[in-house]
Amino acid sequence: MARPGGRHPDAEFVDASALLWELRMIKSEAEIALIAECDRINGEGLAKAFGALKAGDSEMDVAREVSLALVAAGAWRPPYAQTLIVSESKSKSLGHTARMLGPLPDQILNPGELLFVDSGVVINGYWGEFNRMAVVGEPSADQSLRHDHIRTIVRRSIEEAIKPGVTFKSVIEKMASYYYDFGYSPEKIHNYLGKPFMHLCHGIGISASEPPFVRYDSEDVLKPGMVLSCEAYLPHEGMTYGSEEDIVVTDTGAEILSEPDPGLYVIPA
Repeated sequence: MARPGGRHPDAEFVDASALLWELRMIKSEAEIALIAECDRINGEGLAKAFGALKAGDSEMDVAREVSLALVAAGAWRPPYAQTLIVSESKSKSLGHTARMLGPLPDQILNPGELLFVDSGVVINGYWGEFNRMAVVGEPSADQSLRHDHIRTIVRRSIEEAIKPGVTFKSVIEKMASYYYDFGYSPEKIHNYLGKPFMHLCHGIGISASEPPFVRYDSEDVLKPGMVLSCEAYLPHEGMTYGSEEDIVVTDTGAEILSEPDPGLYVIPA
């Protein structure tokens, strides 16, 4: 854009956002340490919150216990407006729109039902965030199996697919093969392989979700120093199972920054 009459009449303003994002996508050791500390706090806080809940509590009770536990574990602040809480009762009654809503006082934790919480914390401007799941009472064999499947898909993606120099598209192709290994049909992952092209990983740093987005429609490549949240989902009988880990891409593969998903937490029935 020319500036007539200025000192540099031939100067132009150009979009440098791609350069800035390229710089932001590669994290320093200090940045990685902050994100790892956020992950430690988030993991401890969620475990404590699940232990404080009981059958009959509402989603509002879940939100309160999660916020209190995260602050007690050392968070500067929890992401109150971004904590995603989905009880099985809400999921089955409201469908996919349930994930777009905040905690509701009329949605209750019922015995035998699942609870999904995606949360995180902020320290010195940096985020760490991931989801965990719980069940009210001892899980059924099918609940344990489905959750183990999605945990395994995330772990295999991290250990086998995510490596420096690998294209985002090839990562999604490998991730899809892990679903097939468990006998799931293409319909379970159509959103990954077709529009809107859900991501397996998103960047994390001074935003909870930022570039890069590891999607099937991208030929971009993974680079050492990228810090990503790696998440996968499995819809089944009205509820969506999920697992997520924060990782950093290394020179040879990936290192998990979060305490690995231990499986379904048990809320006393």
